[in-house]
Amino acid sequence: MAAKSQIKAVEKDIDTVLDQIVAASNPQVITRYEAKIAELERDKALLTEKQAIQAVPQGTFEDQVEPLLQFLANPWKLWEKGTVPTRRTILKLVFADRIPFDRLKGVRTPEISFPFKALGVVSGCCVESGGRPWNRTRRASPRGSYSPLPHLAACRPLDPSVLRSVAGG
Repeated sequence: MAAKSQIKAVEKDIDTVLDQIVAASNPQVITRYEAKIAELERDKALLTEKQAIQAVPQGTFEDQVEPLLQFLANPWKLWEKGTVPTRRTILKLVFADRIPFDRLKGVRTPEISFPFKALGVVSGCCVESGGRPWNRTRRASPRGSYSPLPHLAACRPLDPSVLRSVAGG
C-alpha cells in the first residue's frame, strides 16, 4: 500500500507544478517546470511498475500454503533440525507472548497462539483441560536440555489433509 500513497503524492506534486506553470510567464521557468513534470512522470511510472510487480503472486496458492501446512502439522521437526533464527521464528509463531520466567519458580506456562490452540482441538491433542492450559511439566529433550516446546513433542503429527479441510481448501 505504500506504493499507492507514493503514487498519489507524485500526482499531487505534478498538479502543483502544473498550477505553477499556468501562473509562470518566464519561458525559462516554464522549461524548468516542464522538466520537473517529466521527472515526476518517470517516478510515477516506476512506482506504478513496482506496484504491479508486487501485486503478482509468486506461484500457486497451493505452493504458498503447503509449507505452512507442513509446519503446522509438525513444528517439532523444524525445531529439532532448525537453526537458531528458525527456532526464534518458531517460538514467535507458537507462543502468543514471550515465555514467562520467574526467578524462583523458573519457566512458567506460556500462552499458546490461537492457531495451535485451534489445531489442538482439531487433533484432540494438547487440548486445555480442567482450566490448566497445555502441559505444565518440564520435559528434557533427547540432548538433555529443556525444550520450550514439550507439548509439541508429545503430539502426534497432524495429517496435512486435516489442516487443508480446516483451512477451507
